[in-house]
Amino acid sequence: MTTSDITIRRLATFEEYIACEELQQICWQTAPLEAVPAHLLLTMQQESGLVLGAFTPEGQLVGFVLGFLGREGARLKHCSHMAAVHPYYRDQNIGYHLKLAQRTHILADGLTLSTWTYDPLEFRNAVLNIAKLGATANVYKRNIYGQRLGGLNATLPTDRFQVRWEVDSARVRALVESGQRIDAPVASEPEQLLTRVVIDNAVPTLAATGPISGTPLIGVQVPAHFQNVKRASVEVARQWRAGTRALFESAFRAGYVVVNATPDPARPDLFGVYTLARTADA
Repeated sequence: MTTSDITIRRLATFEEYIACEELQQICWQTAPLEAVPAHLLLTMQQESGLVLGAFTPEGQLVGFVLGFLGREGARLKHCSHMAAVHPYYRDQNIGYHLKLAQRTHILADGLTLSTWTYDPLEFRNAVLNIAKLGATANVYKRNIYGQRLGGLNATLPTDRFQVRWEVDSARVRALVESGQRIDAPVASEPEQLLTRVVIDNAVPTLAATGPISGTPLIGVQVPAHFQNVKRASVEVARQWRAGTRALFESAFRAGYVVVNATPDPARPDLFGVYTLARTADA
């Protein structure tokens, strides 16, 4: 199946909202209590929200994106709260096309800004959000949902980046029109990287973090597959959370913003690299 076989549209029937509720539990491996319920999904759709689904030719819901109207000061924006694709249908660009469809609706509503959060250690999400969609990040939120969540969020503080997607900016328009990822800048040279990493029993491990250098570009390595790290060693995963939390918070205070997310050129199977630029250079 290709993305051309997938139809993206608003959810319409209550059965589709129920399917979306169930899909959340599959994607995040959580209990029903943690899913946004069907009745609330329907209400948001009817009252200034947006719930888009990705459907197979047979009508199966395999992905969705959920958002609603929000405000940033005096500026109205679209708050994108959830986006997910069924594990069986991942790596087929369905999530990317769901976000592009969401962008079309945002622009049609006369809005130009969307924000959402994601775990900075989930690097496949970083590539989509930063490198493919052109969002940026310079806000770090600690443990925003507490540690009650289960499934993929279990055992660690629920830290998140808040990203900004200026949907009508030159940066975003260029990416949407080309269909390509951001190719520069990339801060992957040893002197640019602020993380020191090792491979311990085949597990990517954070050994140390360096001080903010003050250079125009800095790089931060993170695991390419963080859930694998968690399964191998919760303690190593906690070290990644604590170490990168301190590093990103320091970088954001110093005026840096996340502008790219790329596989590590030397070890793409194990690490990804965030590139941060000083605000004036971003």
